[in-house]
Amino acid sequence: MAMIFIDFRPAEYHNAKCSYVAYYVRNPETDELVRKRIKLNRVQGSRNRAKFAARLCTEINQKLYEGWNPFLENDAFFRGTTLQKGIKDFLASKCPNVRPDTVRSYHSYLKWFNALMQNGGKLQMPIKLFTMHDAGKVMDALAARLDIGAATYNSYLEFFRNLFNHFVTRDWIKENPFSKMPRRRDPDAPAVAAEPLGIGLDDGDGVRTVLLHD
Repeated sequence: MAMIFIDFRPAEYHNAKCSYVAYYVRNPETDELVRKRIKLNRVQGSRNRAKFAARLCTEINQKLYEGWNPFLENDAFFRGTTLQKGIKDFLASKCPNVRPDTVRSYHSYLKWFNALMQNGGKLQMPIKLFTMHDAGKVMDALAARLDIGAATYNSYLEFFRNLFNHFVTRDWIKENPFSKMPRRRDPDAPAVAAEPLGIGLDDGDGVRTVLLHD
């Protein structure tokens, strides 16, 4: 028996000459179902487009089942600021207030990140659709580089946290997807020996004797 959706029809991916995700919602003014369509031709590569569409359908359908209707609120959720525009805003906001070597570091980190996102067709995706899973894949790609040590890896991670914290303050994403990514431990770093516990005693002449014990 087919399921009947009264106020909407779930989002589906259509892969034709014009690739898009379409869903239907009821217009409260006309009481009719109206089709909403999101074009995906800017997402490069058919496989990347299909993966992006699947995630987008999940996002849309979850909101539809929760009662969301774009006619009743601003439709900016799905037209949100893209990664590409967000990165430009970050640089415009931060670069005038930091040292030149920090600016060079920003551009170095972003050169690699932009290339990775461009290859994945994600530079044009709304920032709020960037998930912790995406963040994990970014750090996995970084860890796979043979020229990256623990210190450099952690510097990249710190930068991505700062970048997405900026996006959070702009209200382009609710939570920072990099905030729970673990730092990388340097296997060559010397182990720090635990210091013995000490109890200080006053000898009465202003000199404190520290008794050490395990």
